[in-house]
Amino acid sequence: MAETTPTLVKRWIALLDAAEHLRQTADPHDPCAMKRVGRAIDSLLRFEHTLTDAQRERARRTLWLRDRLEPLPADTRAWRRCRCRSCLLTRRLGKMPQAASTLPASDDTPGFGSRATITLASD
Repeated sequence: MAETTPTLVKRWIALLDAAEHLRQTADPHDPCAMKRVGRAIDSLLRFEHTLTDAQRERARRTLWLRDRLEPLPADTRAWRRCRCRSCLLTRRLGKMPQAASTLPASDDTPGFGSRATITLASD
């Protein structure tokens, strides 16, 4: 990550990396290990909810540039969306402002299934 990356963006990426590492190394038959994975994902999502749209987009852009060789997608508006359970439910129920609810779903959002690691519900 570049030295100019904001602290909150670095924190989000660190939480994501920690959750992915736990998920990749956890024994799926060990309930305690799976509970730790769940807590790590919950922590990531609670923190993500506190970020602004611009910070979330910057975090995902930074992650993309770190982990991928291909250029950024042309449309990264979906990267601004919070993916915590509350915001996902609100969008699904149609209670978000019109501009936010009409953004196209993206299968290439960094940090959410793009590396075939942690897969969370998407719109």
